Amino acid sequence: DRQGPRLAWDRDDRVMVQVDDQPPTAWLRRSDDYFVLDLDLATGRVAMNDDDAFYVARPDQRELFGFHAFDCEEPLYLWLERGRERAVSYDGVTVHLYDTAARRGLGGLELVDDNIEAVAFIPGRDALALVGEALYLWDPVAATVVAWPLPADVAGFGATAVGLDPTGAQVAVGFADGAVLWARLDQVQARAAPVGADVATQHSAAAIRCGKPMVTTFVGVLAPDDDDDDDDE
Repeated sequence: DRQGPRLAWDRDDRVMVQVDDQPPTAWLRRSDDYFVLDLDLATGRVAMNDDDAFYVARPDQRELFGFHAFDCEEPLYLWLERGRERAVSYDGVTVHLYDTAARRGLGGLELVDDNIEAVAFIPGRDALALVGEALYLWDPVAATVVAWPLPADVAGFGATAVGLDPTGAQVAVGFADGAVLWARLDQVQARAAPVGADVATQHSAAAIRCGKPMVTTFVGVLAPDDDDDDDDE
């Protein structure tokens, strides 16, 4: 991830950070029990998981927010919204939104007869984009969902990814055969139709604790030799 002059990346057992042309240093040295899922330098967050829970670490403040996946399922994917205190978890069936500053759930969405193949935040908006057999725009604040069926000439290829440009004006959908569909988001919205509970079920805020183990302190996710912060040329 990049924010101004700072650049961060995951390397082996640590997350590195570099400012301009200065030598990179270890921002977070984690135990090998934890896998880095996403980075957001704008808010100073690192998203991780282990076999039991999700974690949002703040290395600069040495803080940790741990929570279990929806319905106590396996914690698979967690993405951080750039520059905003939101994160979304995803398991292929449901997505759930979290406020990582308030440390609470914000609600979720589950498709009734479709799988959620990918999800992305829409920059500058409350809404998120989800893709399956259609492109869905979910606004968790307004509690609305609209759907735009994918064009027939690409619908059979199987969508695997969705992304937005930094302004939130254009959306791209990637497919299993390598094709990419680009569309203007305003045109997608103009052609999308509202869907009800028979297509998309909206969930209340997910519980963040269940019966699985969870580390609760920042020190608990660190590698044993965390005090060694040697530069990495």
